[in-house]
Amino acid sequence: MKAELLEALKQIRERPVSRLGICYQLYAQSCSDENIDYWRSKLQGLFRKWPQFSGSADFPVPHPTEPACIAYNSTQNMWDRRTKYGRARWDLLEFCISELEKELSDE
Repeated sequence: MKAELLEALKQIRERPVSRLGICYQLYAQSCSDENIDYWRSKLQGLFRKWPQFSGSADFPVPHPTEPACIAYNSTQNMWDRRTKYGRARWDLLEFCISELEKELSDE
């Protein structure tokens, strides 16, 4: 399941949906409840390891001026690299991919 999660994250990297965060995009790709439960648990652990973690596993990307949950619900393009918030989301995605690649190479 870890390898499937890694591939799903790489798919998001190729074509992110502007109004959806990492988790919702993964849920849309998931084939089973088992995947969703594993992916949610695994991602929340990775989010907590990320140096910029907001403190909320549900809204892990910090916003420079708003609480993370408000920013998530009000931002039109969460993946806009021209904004600090968008760059942070890209950084989180790359962090998760990198951490999973390391874990898989150690197995």
